[in-house]
Amino acid sequence: MVLRKIILILLLTGLFFVGWWLGRRSVDVRIIEHTRIDTAYFERPQPHKILSSAISVEVPKWLFAPADTTFTTVTINPNRDSVPVQLPFERREYRDSSYFAIVSGIALGDCHPTLEHIETYGRTITQQKIIRTPYRWQLGPAAGVYYVNRTGGVWIGGQLHRNIGRFNITASLGWDPRDNGPYVQGSISMDLWRK
Repeated sequence: MVLRKIILILLLTGLFFVGWWLGRRSVDVRIIEHTRIDTAYFERPQPHKILSSAISVEVPKWLFAPADTTFTTVTINPNRDSVPVQLPFERREYRDSSYFAIVSGIALGDCHPTLEHIETYGRTITQQKIIRTPYRWQLGPAAGVYYVNRTGGVWIGGQLHRNIGRFNITASLGWDPRDNGPYVQGSISMDLWRK
């Protein structure tokens, strides 16, 4: 009799650990990532701010020699072959709620540095967590108490559970140490609320 109880306790302990291990694997969480890229095209946007300044540029001199150089000597300064020229320099800023750009360059007459077009690539990343529903069939160790006709007891055993949509079918089989006999129970239930 004692050996039988020890075997039952070891069996139930083993079933408990097997159920614990399977229960950890019963729910699978996967994360799926979707990336959406929106391309916005702006043709000839208007500048937001224009900053003007002058820069000095070295421009080569043109040397015109006399027509008759046979008798006339032309002297060229070897250290100076260019002339500094001041040119207008512009820095233009283009701004919108979705972009910011800077264009800079020389401004001569009607020619100014211009941003011809700009494309922006906005990204939207959506993450979805997919949690798989638990298995329909479940088997594992169980323990419980019962109370019937002013008597009660404790039982230890196993339980088989089946989910069918909102309906649950459960069968329990165990050992009642108080009555020193087997314990068998079956139940059918329906879920009215889930979270």
